[in-house]
Amino acid sequence: MRVVGGAVRDSLLGVELGDIDLATIHGSDEIMARAKAVGIKAVPTGGEHGTVSLIMDNAQETHVYEVTPLRIDVATDGRHARVAPTQNWSMDAHRRDFTLNALYCNEGGKIYDFVGGYEDVLIQHVRFIGVATTRIEEDYLRILRFFRFSARYAQGSLDEQGLAACIAQKEGLLQLSAERIKQELFKLLVAPFAGVVLSRMVESGIMNKVLSQPICLRSFIHLVEIERALNVSSSALLRLASLAGGDVATLKLWAKHLKLSNKESAHLVDFSRHVSSFTPDLSEATQKALLYELGHEIFKNCALLAWSLAQEDTNVSGWERLIDLPQKWQPPVFPLSGADVLALGIAAGPRIGEILSRLEQGWIEAGFKWDAAELAARLKKAI
Repeated sequence: MRVVGGAVRDSLLGVELGDIDLATIHGSDEIMARAKAVGIKAVPTGGEHGTVSLIMDNAQETHVYEVTPLRIDVATDGRHARVAPTQNWSMDAHRRDFTLNALYCNEGGKIYDFVGGYEDVLIQHVRFIGVATTRIEEDYLRILRFFRFSARYAQGSLDEQGLAACIAQKEGLLQLSAERIKQELFKLLVAPFAGVVLSRMVESGIMNKVLSQPICLRSFIHLVEIERALNVSSSALLRLASLAGGDVATLKLWAKHLKLSNKESAHLVDFSRHVSSFTPDLSEATQKALLYELGHEIFKNCALLAWSLAQEDTNVSGWERLIDLPQKWQPPVFPLSGADVLALGIAAGPRIGEILSRLEQGWIEAGFKWDAAELAARLKKAI
């Protein structure tokens, strides 16, 4: 059994590891039997690929390792592959996508390289294994993976042969499911050199096959610059909103096209619907009212999006104060509830909500300074 793929690559690069995948000459039944023999929980999760998930618990956390038998592709249609088992490590390596993803490492730390991936890792070069067009025809998602890995591991530099193959095969992207495209696109959007790579994708006409409307690269690149300057984490949803220039209609189309969840779609609409309310010269009272209304996440993302859409990068300190507000001020909880209104003899019904809404709006406009006693007095007066 050997560690394969990303864990080997990232170990060589000295970056934080993600999932740890393993490959073995044994079939899934043998993997299950061996895991059971040493008390490791094993769950078959890979269908015809034979992948088995090994679940190992300790006092602090649970680790999951996916073990897959060596295999070769028997037939492919650009979306799925029909596979067969093999015990040949080189054949297993040659069916993978990029050289830097086809390295193996045994328990002693020895690296096995059948495709020249070791050198490509060291020079940070993303290159298809064998003939690029053949690799792409096996699975057209590899076009997006080529750009995503280049944005993460090659500082945005693109292998010219790989790029030419992706351009030639770009129509194949239309065969892919929305779910698979979304998964790769979201990973690409938050990659370190996404702006450089997206620019090449636009120039080559590939981006038109991924998203149905023209994209706004300027605001996307500006957003990335802002995030780096402020050392804030990246959000794929926010970066998608910046690609649309904050346009609600475009984002609704993209949400449908990518089959985003209801929550993701709602967040996109919230970003774009409220973004016009954010300017760097808002009064502190207005800022706090917006934060109270929208909550921490939507407020912060709207502020970042509004700044990224600004035509001129002026009043930087004002934008920074706006974005810092959720870290410095916690919105209070409105002290009154429907029970307080009922206790004063008002019958259950819509009038309760109307009374509370008016009082809450006054409380907000007063800068949240009315305490519970003041609000109780105003409630009695209102009734």
